[in-house]
Amino acid sequence: GMAFMLVNTIMLVHKTVNVNKYGRAVFKIDCKKYKKSLRHKKEIDMSVAPFAEEDNIYLPLYHVAKSIGAKKKDSTEEEFCKVVIDYFDKKICINEDNSIVINTKHKSNFQKIENDIIIIVEDEIMMPVEYIKDLFGLQVAYDDITKKVILK
Repeated sequence: GMAFMLVNTIMLVHKTVNVNKYGRAVFKIDCKKYKKSLRHKKEIDMSVAPFAEEDNIYLPLYHVAKSIGAKKKDSTEEEFCKVVIDYFDKKICINEDNSIVINTKHKSNFQKIENDIIIIVEDEIMMPVEYIKDLFGLQVAYDDITKKVILK
């Protein structure tokens, strides 16, 4: 059992190192494609492009969610919102007015993000990187030269 555990630990460490080095998703300002990491060749199409505005970088919420493995689904009747994103112990509810309520399982409190920080582009919710970071517990690196936004 010991050898097996060791292999598992090494794999996990390896994965963490790769995430820190190459990212979990790489978006680019004004580009309608993203990649799973800096090493990935394959690009995934989006209907919108991330953009910079007033010192903020806006990323498309649903594409970010998808890129890091969060599950997006239409909400059920009792959830009172239009879309739900499940991510680990968080349930992120997007309301009809595009305000966002974050419920953390096993906690009674919830967080609300008002819709004034959101910009809608072609039905996509564009959200400042700072909020996305907090929402999904990510680290974000931005390369000013290549205009790449790397989620870690």
